[in-house]
Amino acid sequence: MTDHQTQGDTAGEAVDDALDSLRSKLDEFGGDGGKKDKAAEKGHELVDELEETITDLTSSSDSSSKY
Repeated sequence: MTDHQTQGDTAGEAVDDALDSLRSKLDEFGGDGGKKDKAAEKGHELVDELEETITDLTSSSDSSSKY
């Protein structure tokens, strides 16, 4: 494994940890019903979109670095 791959793996793990942390905070925030639940639900949707965007960017970056 190259240094670049190791750094990418470490960065990927850091991103996963950050996304998990955001989801945990949203779970803590919601649960009381009403507006907080709606806000937490929307937050989860945004985190999912962020994760998808990061995945798309990293996969396109990986494929472009092979050339």
